[in-house]
Amino acid sequence: MMALVIEDDRDQRDTLCAVLESAGWTVEVAEDGIAGLGRVPAARPDVILLDLRMPHLDGVGLLEMLRSTEIGRTIPVVLVTGADVGAEARALADAVLTKPFDPGELLRVASRLGSAPRRPARR
Repeated sequence: MMALVIEDDRDQRDTLCAVLESAGWTVEVAEDGIAGLGRVPAARPDVILLDLRMPHLDGVGLLEMLRSTEIGRTIPVVLVTGADVGAEARALADAVLTKPFDPGELLRVASRLGSAPRRPARR
């Protein structure tokens, strides 16, 4: 399976990648929301792991833009954040994990969402 990790903090990004790669995932990374949004069409990840607080385009803005695209409506998104998650972000995301996260829980959530049939492309 393939995950796209969109996280501006290098240590957090490295940790997320290490956990996923240790379980056999292929991982692509983006350091901010704009770069992440640009990688989605080519990468077509099975799941996106997304931080909320990022420069240039925050997680809520990215989720809104992502959910407005045909492919973006079908990809599960897991918020992995230390920030308070508002109702809008919760409604757009498929799951929320709080930093510091449990690696086992991260793998369970990512695997469950990444292997599930794609969600319908709602309009």
